[in-house]
Amino acid sequence: MEKEIQISKTVETKTFKAKFKATRPHFIQKVIGHRTELKDALNSRFRNAMTVFMPKLSPRYQKPCIMLQLGNGSSSTLIRAKGPIVLASWLEDMALTLRSDKWLDLWEQLLFTSENLVYGEDPSILDEQFMDIKEFNHAFIEHGKEMLTNERC
Repeated sequence: MEKEIQISKTVETKTFKAKFKATRPHFIQKVIGHRTELKDALNSRFRNAMTVFMPKLSPRYQKPCIMLQLGNGSSSTLIRAKGPIVLASWLEDMALTLRSDKWLDLWEQLLFTSENLVYGEDPSILDEQFMDIKEFNHAFIEHGKEMLTNERC
């Protein structure tokens, strides 16, 4: 049973639109599975999980596959691959990308920019490449200099 609901709500001068799709949860029987709990990088209260499993065959799905589920408590995403080697190659590609010199160099620059923003004397000299200037301008107009002294992470 699926229902689509559209909600539109106006608060002050901001308009929010949302489209919700209510679905009945479906438990997938598993041949084998492995779950890894992940702590959120910005807020330790939040928990995330990665689960990899082989679902049992069913009348609807008669060919085997392997699934990766990424979940955070309020939502989850299932990614289906034709086999363990295919899924592993996708994940290896991501791991190689994350370990590349380009990504690691950009990460170091992002860390430097963040430290300068949080602990630095003059955040106005920070690099536009790593900061959402429009968001900072909006927050600065809304909250003034106090937002620059609050640690967000």
